[in-house]
Amino acid sequence: MSAAKVTQLRLRCADLFCGGGGSSIGWEAAGFNVVLGIDTNAGARRCFAKNHPGATVRGISVSDTKACVAALRKANVHVATVSAPCQGFSSAGHQRASDPRSDLTRAAALVFCAVRTPIVVFENVPQAESSPQWAAAVALLQAKDYTISTATVDACNFGCAQRRVRFFAV
Repeated sequence: MSAAKVTQLRLRCADLFCGGGGSSIGWEAAGFNVVLGIDTNAGARRCFAKNHPGATVRGISVSDTKACVAALRKANVHVATVSAPCQGFSSAGHQRASDPRSDLTRAAALVFCAVRTPIVVFENVPQAESSPQWAAAVALLQAKDYTISTATVDACNFGCAQRRVRFFAV
């Protein structure tokens, strides 16, 4: 099979809150084709663009669900990952339920439900799992027939040189 054929078969991935593209490097190493990064931080977008020169990078907020839906539809992705800000959930951020950044998890779920993204992956600190924002996101996703599996893992068990416990939902 030609290299062009193999490239066509790779699943297309979008990264919401893409930052500099570090997690997308992992997606690419796993064989995914990262085609879209979304972040409001201009410096992060520049770094993402250098790390993923073939991807489209958009400077929109996930809270702008209409713009995010349009970007994801245009990118025609099979998988989308979201690592929303953790400050409102994290003990380092004093776990303020009123932190508006916490609502971005629910906004991402609204986007995925509108687009009907086949596979979505949420990553955050473990405290996010017990938040009302995550409960609202789950309700939205389940109403659209998404099945959700969760796990809490420590990156040090996967070769990372630091303890970094994270909650994942697929």
